[in-house]
Amino acid sequence: YTYTCTYTLTPCVIMKDVGVNNGDVLYVEESDLSFVTNQLALRLCVGPKLAAKLATSSGEVLQLMKDQWEFFADKSTTVTELTKLCVSKLRSLRETQLSVCGQSKVEREDETNSSSLAIVASEIKEQGEADDEEMGNDQKKKSDSNIKEEESKEEGSASHPDGLSVLDFSSFPFHLCTTNSFGECDSPIDTLSTKISDVTGVSNNSTIALEEGKVIEKGTIRLSLWLNTVNMTEQQRGQMLPPNSVHSDAGVDDPTEQLLVEDTFLYKVTEIVIDPKSKLKDLRLKIFSLPLFKDLFLSPKHMRLREKRGYKEGKIFSNENKTLKKLKLFNNSPLCVLPLEHEEIHTENSFLLKVCIRDPLSGATHFLKEVVFEHDPPKYDLFVSFLAEVTEMEKQHIVCAKHSPNKGEWSVLKPPTTPKNFKKGKKGKGKPNDNIKFSPYFVSDGDVIAVKDKTLDPKGEDSFLLPYDFGVRQTIMDSNTKRIDNGSGKKGKKEGASKRRVEAELKISVPNYHIDQTTVVEAEEETDTKVSSDGQQS
Repeated sequence: YTYTCTYTLTPCVIMKDVGVNNGDVLYVEESDLSFVTNQLALRLCVGPKLAAKLATSSGEVLQLMKDQWEFFADKSTTVTELTKLCVSKLRSLRETQLSVCGQSKVEREDETNSSSLAIVASEIKEQGEADDEEMGNDQKKKSDSNIKEEESKEEGSASHPDGLSVLDFSSFPFHLCTTNSFGECDSPIDTLSTKISDVTGVSNNSTIALEEGKVIEKGTIRLSLWLNTVNMTEQQRGQMLPPNSVHSDAGVDDPTEQLLVEDTFLYKVTEIVIDPKSKLKDLRLKIFSLPLFKDLFLSPKHMRLREKRGYKEGKIFSNENKTLKKLKLFNNSPLCVLPLEHEEIHTENSFLLKVCIRDPLSGATHFLKEVVFEHDPPKYDLFVSFLAEVTEMEKQHIVCAKHSPNKGEWSVLKPPTTPKNFKKGKKGKGKPNDNIKFSPYFVSDGDVIAVKDKTLDPKGEDSFLLPYDFGVRQTIMDSNTKRIDNGSGKKGKKEGASKRRVEAELKISVPNYHIDQTTVVEAEEETDTKVSSDGQQS
């Protein structure tokens, strides 16, 4: 059994009132109780995941988990500060061990050098003849190689007397966990800004475990930031991006398709933790204050924030007073950041679109340019007029379609039609909707709009499809087929599955209570007579 202190007994207090019972084990500690009012006496241990990373052998994991280090911490210390204190405690232990290892290594080198000289001298003295020098040299090489092997073995065993000596504390984050009565890790402490005196499960003489990994503070969300480096040179991109940055790559080799399917200059650079009740302007300030983005933005307003949809940038966030929850930014949501030279004014009726030209004869789609369509309200007729101006086509000959890269489909944006049962004067009864922001269009920021001349395709046989779309469709078909074959789809059944059981007849036995039938008949006659005399039915 492992005994740990759970109470600190103060003078002039009845021991029964503090939970001391018959047979309990009491510890006698040095120093007085002056620390009780302002400090907590805590014990630090290593969690199982961190112990597995620290240990140089499988047998050392349990030993690391059993080791504990006592220290004092102020009650006003936050959980974040306490985590840093525990990490610095382990770092100091590691530095002490490394210094001891270095000193012992120098001593071993001196000993091995002196021993090797003594061995060589004794060998030369024993041989004594010039004819045996070659044999003596061979023995000398063997002895030297044996000494070097012993040195390497000693260095390998002594350079890691404990797993702490090989741990790089700056390589990964840490968090604290409470422990149960057996000293095992319990729940992680996620209230990072709370004082340790207010944390549930942490009191005087408590044992806390240090574990690897970052924990999200309770009531906060984590957003991943993707930096758009389209306006940077290769040299600037190499200086700006951290070594662990992740590139967004859809695997498209054709440069023409890349402009339509993905944004090739997106890199995941960091993550931020923020309250979901914060507003968009608070998010801008937090991003602007990151050390990674130092000297990148002129001000918090010189950045464009957009959602990330697959391998592309999507909706632009522009309402500064909306909370992140209303903007539908939840935990682990990706967020794209683009540095701007000037402040940008983007309204809810503005659309940043990629316009391309479709040639129905050759089946090729060429990117034209990125444009902004803005009108209040954004009606379909005005939108087609805008596309005719951008593409220099006649309005009556334009056929436009919106791309859905995750489905490999193109949705043709047709003009609104009035239904047959539409009655004027009745609000909402089949009234056609010509706002491209809503059904059936759903145009938003980042959409790719392809425009073609219908005089070149009078029968409408061209489907706007790209070679990339055929690959996406084939992948979807393969996944559906595999799901149906495995029996997880709506159609088809898994081979060898059990058939429906045959219905069996259900018999219910009713016990015979041997009721006298004459008694039942007499009771029915009396009831009929009573009903007829009263003129009522029971």
